[in-house]
Amino acid sequence: MQNTAQKLFSTAIIGALLASCSVFDGARNSSGNSAGSSAGSGGSVGSGSIGSGSFGNKRSDEEIGAAKTAVVDNRGLVPVIKSAKLDRTKDGYILRVIGGVDRTGYYDVELVARNFGEDDENGALIYDFRANVPNPGIDVPTERSKEIYAGVFIPIDTYLQANTISVQALQNNLRVTR
Repeated sequence: MQNTAQKLFSTAIIGALLASCSVFDGARNSSGNSAGSSAGSGGSVGSGSIGSGSFGNKRSDEEIGAAKTAVVDNRGLVPVIKSAKLDRTKDGYILRVIGGVDRTGYYDVELVARNFGEDDENGALIYDFRANVPNPGIDVPTERSKEIYAGVFIPIDTYLQANTISVQALQNNLRVTR
């Protein structure tokens, strides 16, 4: 008897969940409630608000494209580039860059590639050396603590298409020879 009651309860729960999902729109009437959702449960299970989220929502490509926005990088350029070099790997190259800063605390350091290959006829692969700048007033005790490091992987096909590879900082830029 208890096993039968458990089966009926789990069947009722699964039925209520399926009725409330917006994926099963064919089982809904025009008011948004599930057809037959009140049978055997003593009330309306699917009220239309449970399944009306993004699950199963069919949006057109135009709506999705309009919802996308451009991401703005608010990080500043690192003041100076001290060195840059390319290291060969199995699948491409790693560009390693050392930057010089005036104080400690720079964070979120990254080499950000500009749009390579879209508008550039010269084949220049340019990276901006970006980081978030710390609050002023932090002393720098040693020369080693005035350095920050960043690296980026360059696939072999991108490397072969590029005529020049350069890294841009606030006060200088460096070209890396192939």
